Amino acid sequence: SWLRWGPEPRFLLALTCAVSVLASACPCALGLATPLAVVAGIGRLAEMGVFLRNAEILEEVGELDVVLFDKTGTLTEGRPRAAGAITLRGTENEMLSWALACEERSEHPFAAAIVALAKERGTRAPKVDSFEALPGRGVLVRCGARSVRAGSLPWLKEEGVKVPTDQVMLFCEFGSLLGVALDGQLLGAFQMEDDLRPSAPAAVAALKDMGLEVYLVSGDRNAAAYRAAELAGIGTVFAEVRPEEKAGIVRRFQSEGKKVAMVGEGFNDAPALSHAD
Repeated sequence: SWLRWGPEPRFLLALTCAVSVLASACPCALGLATPLAVVAGIGRLAEMGVFLRNAEILEEVGELDVVLFDKTGTLTEGRPRAAGAITLRGTENEMLSWALACEERSEHPFAAAIVALAKERGTRAPKVDSFEALPGRGVLVRCGARSVRAGSLPWLKEEGVKVPTDQVMLFCEFGSLLGVALDGQLLGAFQMEDDLRPSAPAAVAALKDMGLEVYLVSGDRNAAAYRAAELAGIGTVFAEVRPEEKAGIVRRFQSEGKKVAMVGEGFNDAPALSHAD
């Protein structure tokens, strides 16, 4: 109004009135400083590749007590590679072909390793008629009258696949394994290796220095989970847990009155991520 109808010099008068209103309405610097600080902080985080769902998280994160880490793709690089194979029936290339039938449509990190190995060897998959992915467990496909499963050994056992008693020790010697079964018979398993992120130990140490409790929660086998935890500097591990069990661990800590953060990626972590504070 002063800029339009006020006496000359109108602009200076209007500017003076505007500043006067702000000074009167916001006597505390926090009135302007807090929103500006939040906006600047969110912008800086975005430059670093960190995105916030809302500004309230900046307040809540200061109340955290527990941080739960997933393993594959979180503490590790998330680029597993097939380092070897244990073959019980048929040849390794035959097992790779059936594994490819399961994994070429899967989004699990192990799937990329199988696809890469098959491409390297020129292996092709049989025609797939149906595909079903079971998060935290594995994949079931049907090729004509044949059923193929690729996934964790505990899940395969639940599906009625048996590991011959004289071969059990073979599977105990290795960390991450992707088992492959054809028509309920175990063909063998691929050994998977995934490097720890170089920044993981420092990140875990920094969180501990803040007084936070840090745990590893993984669906992987005990050997692989404990090895990753040891390298990252994490003392307590929950291994071979399913997606719904991860969410249960979050709720258990919350029932103790603790604020929990879940660090993970992928479908397997979705239930825990949604329940975490």
